Amino acid sequence: MKETAIEPDILQTFRVLTGFRLCLTLLGGFVLVLVPLLIFNIESTDRGEWFLGLITIVDAVFLLVYLSLPWFEQKTGKYYLLVAILIASLGPILETNLLNFGLVPTTLARNPEMAAAWQLLLILFIPLIIVAWQYDYSRVVLFALGTAGLDLLLISISLDINSDLFMPFIGVTFIRTSVFLLVGYLVARLMRSQRDQRNALVEANEELILYSSTLEQLAVTRERNRLARELHDTLAHTLSAVAVQLEAVRSVWDEDPAKARTLISQALRNTRAGLTETRRSLRALRATPIENLGLLGALRDLTESMVARADFNLCLDLPPRLEKIPPDVEQCIYRIAQESLSNINTHAQAKEVKVTLTRGEHHITLIIEDNGLGFSLEDLDDDSRYGIQGMKEHAQTIGGILEIDSSPETGTIVRFNIEGMP
Repeated sequence: MKETAIEPDILQTFRVLTGFRLCLTLLGGFVLVLVPLLIFNIESTDRGEWFLGLITIVDAVFLLVYLSLPWFEQKTGKYYLLVAILIASLGPILETNLLNFGLVPTTLARNPEMAAAWQLLLILFIPLIIVAWQYDYSRVVLFALGTAGLDLLLISISLDINSDLFMPFIGVTFIRTSVFLLVGYLVARLMRSQRDQRNALVEANEELILYSSTLEQLAVTRERNRLARELHDTLAHTLSAVAVQLEAVRSVWDEDPAKARTLISQALRNTRAGLTETRRSLRALRATPIENLGLLGALRDLTESMVARADFNLCLDLPPRLEKIPPDVEQCIYRIAQESLSNINTHAQAKEVKVTLTRGEHHITLIIEDNGLGFSLEDLDDDSRYGIQGMKEHAQTIGGILEIDSSPETGTIVRFNIEGMP
């Protein structure tokens, strides 16, 4: 038999079955020998009965000890289970044929041969189950035919072919082999199914671990991208606004000192506000104005502050109220509006800007239009390209769709839409 890993719990089951066999042997000896002696005061003078019973008990005890002591497993190595199966099979066959050889001249031997042959069927069920459990059906066939062949060999040697017991023994052996093949097939098939299920479960667990690791890596990547977007939406916007105001200060410094001081004061306020928002974002990573003012109030505050810093007319079209908007959708709308207005202020040189937010039955749409210079994606600098990518990632994160329609000298339309709103 090929080397294979021992199936779980098979040794424990083997010990239990061997112990059960030993108990039955002791019980049989008690009933056949001690009960007549103790109850009827009939003492057996047939030493053959004692001899056969003693051999059977020694065989079972040795097998039980072999299966229980780790020393035997260390010594026999990969042949440990195979040796146990041979002991459990050969011992009962040899013990049964002691009667046929006449080596046990007992009164029990006047008609015990057939009883012993049928008893052998029950005893050999133990190694049969172990073989079918551990190995495939071909090993079951080898076991059934091997035990039958050994038994027939011993019978042909010990009994004359003309004996009245010869053909009955052949019949019992044939029946036993047939039963072994059938039962062994059922057990081997069940064990193969269980083994396949166990292997499938192991593979599924390995795939689940790999999938979990992939999800963890994906979550880390998404979190990094979200952190990058949050820092860009807070720190980058603040610095961009301050840079625009400082450029304005430099242009009017000599001609209008009062306006320059006003712009410096605005830049200082924006810097402090940006610093506060950046710290807040690093702590909560959520748009602070939404927490304080709600989405509609945050959009009004955003557009008013943008108009105060820029030179364009703005038309703001918002619904009277918004209800049942998930926080991540509110944040996405605010960030897209913030990025779009910042780009208009920095690059578009627009004179007219319109911001429209509409709430449908199951959707929300944000549209930001300007009549500025427009752009081509191929001509964008890295900062602008990163800002647009951030808006798209915001939209994709919550399952929305972001569309940007622009070309040089035609203005820009930013349209964000998300379906499935309650």
